[in-house]
Amino acid sequence: MVTQKSFSCRLPSDSKGSILILAFWALSLLSLFAIYMGQGVRQKLVLMDRLIGRSQLYGVAEAGARRGEVELRKPDADAAINSLRDPWARSIYKDIKVGAGMFSLNIVDEERKVNINTAGLDVLKRLFKEVLSVDDAASEEIASAIIDWRDADNTSLALGAESNYYSALKYPYPCKDARFDILDELLLVRGVTATLYNSVKDHLTIYGQGQVNINTAPAVVLLALGLEKKMVDKALSFRAGKDGEEATEDDNVFTGTANIVPQLSQFTPLSPEELTILSQFASSGLVGVVSEYFTVFSEAGYGYKKDTRSVTCVFQRIPLEDKGYGTQAKFWRISQ
Repeated sequence: MVTQKSFSCRLPSDSKGSILILAFWALSLLSLFAIYMGQGVRQKLVLMDRLIGRSQLYGVAEAGARRGEVELRKPDADAAINSLRDPWARSIYKDIKVGAGMFSLNIVDEERKVNINTAGLDVLKRLFKEVLSVDDAASEEIASAIIDWRDADNTSLALGAESNYYSALKYPYPCKDARFDILDELLLVRGVTATLYNSVKDHLTIYGQGQVNINTAPAVVLLALGLEKKMVDKALSFRAGKDGEEATEDDNVFTGTANIVPQLSQFTPLSPEELTILSQFASSGLVGVVSEYFTVFSEAGYGYKKDTRSVTCVFQRIPLEDKGYGTQAKFWRISQ
């Protein structure tokens, strides 16, 4: 006969407490690890969402730029003249939906601006004086430095700057002594700070032959070309037409430089002195009535977010034999 004996093993009470504490710490560490991993995953998901969102916004902004290119290909009201009455100037694209995003579009001609590759000292001086509200000496210093940067020689104007100035800088570089290739190059010119550049850049261009389109130029540019304010006001009033607003159907248009004087004198009385001044202005070679280059600015966003992306591009229009225009991209920039 086999006798069975029961056997029991009991842990001391203090050992049970230690195991519970170890289990608690293990669970705590696992919880902290899970939280840490969760935060990492969440950050990566947020980053991925932002990257995808930015990529989509770039696509929307590019779609807006291409829409602007389509507008530039449309026939103008008059093939020989460009004005704010043309389709590209009157097209309004505001918060146009594309997928989950939307874009707004703005088109301006480059010939409404002063060309820094061709403008003379006096024109540049007047422009900087008008826009920056500086005195004659300061405006001449900036204008002279720009001309010295673009001219082919190494001889400085009285208030200009050539390589002897730039080579003495802490981080030296040579004076270019050649035409500006992009507008941002102005930031390399002596005296042109970022603040100054941002104040004046909308009135400057590197595109075109140098003639300013009198049908599209703003008042500050016409003043820079040498017209007095009274004459500028009369020219702008003529352009605006009966409703007093530009870029509308009833706008008046200067049909050629030879017609500036007779058209404006028919619209409003001009004194003999004003007629003389206007005649000299029209025959100066500074103005024309045609625009060939156009900037398209497209900004995209979601509407419910502050995040935006934009595309800035410059197109040259090439007249087609039958009707309308072809386009060629000369500049393309994607920015935040």
